[in-house]
Amino acid sequence: MTDGQGTPAVAPVSPETAQAILKKLLGSPYFCNARRPSDFLRLAALKAASSGDAAHIDERIIACQVYGRHPDYDPQVDPIVRVEANRLRAKLRDYYEAEGRDDPVRLRLPADSFIPVFEAAPLPVSSAASVSHAPLRLTLAVALAAFTTMAALMPFRNRTIDPHRSIAVLPFTTAGGLADKDYFTDGLTEQIARQIGRSGKLRVAARQSAQQFKDGDDVRRIGERLHVDLALEGSVHFAGDRVGVATRLYNTHSGREIWSREFDRPAAEVLALRDEISTALARTLQLSNADSGERRAAMGWTNDSEALDLYLQARYLFNSRKPANLWKSVAIYNAALKKDPRFALAYAGLAEDYVVLGANEDQDVSQMMPLARQAVAHALSLEPNLPEALLTKAATADHPDFETAERSYRAAIAANPSNANAHHWLGLNLLAIGRFAEAEAEIRQAQILDPLSLHVGANLGVVYYYSRRYQDAVEQARKVLALDPHLPQGLSLLAHGYEGLGRYAEAEDVLANLMKSDNSAGVMADLGHVYAVSGKADKAHGMIEALTRLTGKRHVSPHHIAFIQTGLGHRNEALALLEMSYEQHDAPLAFLRVDPRWDPLRGDPRFQQLLHELSLDK
Repeated sequence: MTDGQGTPAVAPVSPETAQAILKKLLGSPYFCNARRPSDFLRLAALKAASSGDAAHIDERIIACQVYGRHPDYDPQVDPIVRVEANRLRAKLRDYYEAEGRDDPVRLRLPADSFIPVFEAAPLPVSSAASVSHAPLRLTLAVALAAFTTMAALMPFRNRTIDPHRSIAVLPFTTAGGLADKDYFTDGLTEQIARQIGRSGKLRVAARQSAQQFKDGDDVRRIGERLHVDLALEGSVHFAGDRVGVATRLYNTHSGREIWSREFDRPAAEVLALRDEISTALARTLQLSNADSGERRAAMGWTNDSEALDLYLQARYLFNSRKPANLWKSVAIYNAALKKDPRFALAYAGLAEDYVVLGANEDQDVSQMMPLARQAVAHALSLEPNLPEALLTKAATADHPDFETAERSYRAAIAANPSNANAHHWLGLNLLAIGRFAEAEAEIRQAQILDPLSLHVGANLGVVYYYSRRYQDAVEQARKVLALDPHLPQGLSLLAHGYEGLGRYAEAEDVLANLMKSDNSAGVMADLGHVYAVSGKADKAHGMIEALTRLTGKRHVSPHHIAFIQTGLGHRNEALALLEMSYEQHDAPLAFLRVDPRWDPLRGDPRFQQLLHELSLDK
């Protein structure tokens, strides 16, 4: 039903009818475990259904009544309602494309409003032309009456979501306990997941989250934890020079197996094996065809079986993230490149090794980044659209122009929409330039793809902290720490939130305890800053001395000491240290624009010049 111009008809509904619509909607899988979006929708929909109340729904009311904000809430500082409204619109769209596609009346949140509207479902195009134009109010009333009656009589139950929207490729197992073949099985699993993700037809759970179920679990629980509709599992067995793979696909809502198949190939044909599995799965799920063997080179692969085997070994070592294994991985990637100098994925993997090694505080990042850039340049010269290389290029840009970096991240996402790291890193990129709502949306997307990642969860809290939502930062830190009470990133976030709230004693306690297990320069600087702003100048100076001594043992960014000097009110000293840090290309300066602890320096021309040099003032 439309208004004659193709727009769904809108009309007021009674609170009773609104309750019936909401009951079915909120009982669906899209809302039953989403408390805040459900509360948002319930509050706004019932007000909209009450005569005269709709005009009084605004951002402040929703922030206070749904998200617990204080009456002095400022939407210009805290965009929580706008961000959550976008999530709500997406959930409604997904619901009406699947389980609610036959609902005669729909609830919609317009893009420019927080006031929902009730409207009749649009008629199919084929039948719209043949239906006589009954009076709008009468037709809508009949539809509402029919819906309300059905809602009262029919049990509310969750139906299987169709079409399928998401999948987890669970770690394949190696049959027979052949531990020396785990690298092969692990690599095969990862490449099948990547290939499905590149189709853009299914959201694929990130490897890090799927890996949590390496030892198996009930598929329905896996679906709930990873927020996926499907789960693919498999086992790999070796017989002489042949490899067999048994695969099974499950519907995670019902727990039922919906497809299975066995594959068998010579071990040297692992790429053909991967292609065969992916193509069979694509046909089953009605996706576009998986990459054919002819496109193998275009996606950065090699036809050299020995180089491929070395690549799989190096990738297996990289996934451990242990420094010793990373250096071994570097050596094996180089061996693979000697076998095939045009193996673009091996160059991309080598670049990732250097990036992760450079993130180690004991390693001089200035040595690792040129090596990473060199490797990624080789990869992109061979395959300009390789997603893994595009992402690493954006992450390793020297003095990054953030618009250029954003284009690189978005190109990587377009090549593989299920790349959780691409969404995560793009979110941090947007955060650095103060685009808080967009940053939160990207990191939430990374969280959807990688729901069990504590680091993604902690960085969502970092968005809250940098956007001055200190209580939200504390609450997010507590959620992360409930899963891992010793996670350094979670403890640092908790301390930052406490400091932002002026709860200095609690921030000091958290950081002092953290230093017992993590005496990194970053933690020392955080604690020194808390000492400084809470009036403990002697202890702050003591921390400056400790950091200065530490520079004789390992690299310490001058910006760490600048934090403490800023807290002490020593503006000139702090700015001089920040300028030194800039000369050394220290990565943490990326958040100079948004970190609240730099607020005392913002009015100084030297600080503004630093923002300009870092392209953070645009």
